[in-house]
Order: sequence, then structure tokens, then C-alpha cells
Amino acid sequence: MIYKLKAHSFACMVLLASIVCGESVAQQPGELGYQDTSMLPAGIVGERITSLIATFNSGDRTVIERFLEEECTASFRNFAPLERHLNVFTSTRRSWGEVTFHGVRTYDPPRHDETVVILRDDNFGAWRAFTLQFDVNQNSRISSIGLNDARTPTNVTEPALTQQDMIHEVTDLLNRTCERDVFSGSVLVAKGEDVQFTHACGEARECVPSVVGT
Repeated sequence: MIYKLKAHSFACMVLLASIVCGESVAQQPGELGYQDTSMLPAGIVGERITSLIATFNSGDRTVIERFLEEECTASFRNFAPLERHLNVFTSTRRSWGEVTFHGVRTYDPPRHDETVVILRDDNFGAWRAFTLQFDVNQNSRISSIGLNDARTPTNVTEPALTQQDMIHEVTDLLNRTCERDVFSGSVLVAKGEDVQFTHACGEARECVPSVVGT
């Protein structure tokens, strides 16, 4: 099984669109709904999830290699060279920052072969998911990992932002991603022809925010 990397962008303009306009992750065909529960599965599956999150957050190639060897199936390890596995973990970790467990998502109709773990990332404050498959014949070793964007959990209420709140959140987001060298460039937010906000972050990570209007 391969990593299933859902198409998404780590650019700040995409994150801005999510903040201003709402979620952009579409439901699957035939999906009626989903539900989130902030509780790890019991037993070895919960232990695997906890270990995967700790491994991802470490960003340490030695730790990742140990996880692949001891907690994943041979077919998963062998579908690609070790270096590719390591690069997927470390590049995604750099883009997302550390992740925090939020819950496990179930769907209507059920996805019997998947466990979807919902996370919040540290760089963007965005919702992410580890979509996992476990081999019950190999002590529930992980046989597939998907690294995805996620829709807002059902057990979280995120109120609509005022213009001032939006500018504050966008400023915090851009300062954080600039400081961590995740984003370099310029952002402009406008309402019609009225420019509300501009922000520039150069290669030297000098972030210069500017608010226009009220």
C-alpha cells in the first residue's frame, strides 16, 4: 500500500481562503455525513495511533525508521525506498508543524477498512487527518497511511469571524509561518476594491504586516 497524499497546498493563500470562506475539503460521493469522537480506540490500535503521532511530531529520521520497522507491515515498508518514506514524514512535518490528537471520525455509510484520525496542526491551526489501515493478522501493524486535509470536526464550534478577528488571525498565521520558514511571499486581502490587509515576508523572514481601513 502507498501513502495516499490528498492534493492540497501549504501556501498561505489557500489557508487564508479557508479562514475567510470556510472549509474546502469535499465529501466523498455517496457520503451522507460524518461524526467525530474525541477518544482513542482501545488496545493495540490506540497504541499504534499514539506512536504514529509521536513519531510524526519528532521529525527524527531514526525514530521514523524504527516506527516503520516495528509498527508497519513489510508490504507497506517495501512499496517504496526507505528514503521516500522518510521524506514524506519529514516534509509533511515541516509543512504542518506538530499535530495534536483531536478524535476519530466515523462516516455514514461506514468505511469499514479505514480508521480516520483527526488532528490539529501547529503551523496553521488547520484540521488534518491520518487515514490508516491496520493488518489484524499482524498484530494490527499499519498497512497504509494517508496524510490529508480534514473538515471541521462535528464536536467543534467555530464561530464566524468579524473583519477585525479575521485580520488578527491572518496576522498571527503569517507571523507564525514566516518565523518557521514555512512561507515566503506577499498576501493581500480585499473586499471588492477595498484593500483590508497586506503582509510581506521575505527570504530573510522579515514579516511586515499592514492593515488598511478599519
